[in-house]
Amino acid sequence: MTEAHPFAGWETAAGDPFEAHNGPLYWTLDAEGRGRCGFVVEDRHCNNLGAVHGGMLMLLADYALFVIARHRLQGDSGLTVSLNGDFTAPAFRGDAVHADGEVLHATGRMLFVRGRMYTNAHPVLGFSGVIRRVSRANR
Repeated sequence: MTEAHPFAGWETAAGDPFEAHNGPLYWTLDAEGRGRCGFVVEDRHCNNLGAVHGGMLMLLADYALFVIARHRLQGDSGLTVSLNGDFTAPAFRGDAVHADGEVLHATGRMLFVRGRMYTNAHPVLGFSGVIRRVSRANR
């Protein structure tokens, strides 16, 4: 029996060449409309110790900011102003790494987001960041 892909039915990142090159990254909205995302760890995502490279986890954290804040951006684009991460445990080849979170505060131009990253086994990373809204009309 073949095990189902952990992100079966989820959308993949599109439009950002850096994310497409390093992914695939997946995203979906849960039943309450909250954004969730993740990826499956491959050899190319790992460091020389066999754990996911911190840079790959920060890439997912940055991507997750926008998935989590998607409903608050209301069709506008955004730029990452800050991104902070606290690594708690490693993830390894074959692990499905998930990320979710919440928008803590929003002003006219700024969204403050907090999230968590985890595998089925344990938390991997806590992260927070700020997005600056960029109106599509002003680009």
